Amino acid sequence: MEFKSSCGSANLKKVKEVKGLFFIISFITLELRSLLWSSK
Repeated sequence: MEFKSSCGSANLKKVKEVKGLFFIISFITLELRSLLWSSK
């Protein structure tokens, strides 16, 4: 049981990290896109 719970928490942490990375990447791409449009 203990191993299962620890594995689940690790997976949850990984999912949170991936979601955070995805959010940061999408935010950066939006910022770059707006900068490109404003420079034109």
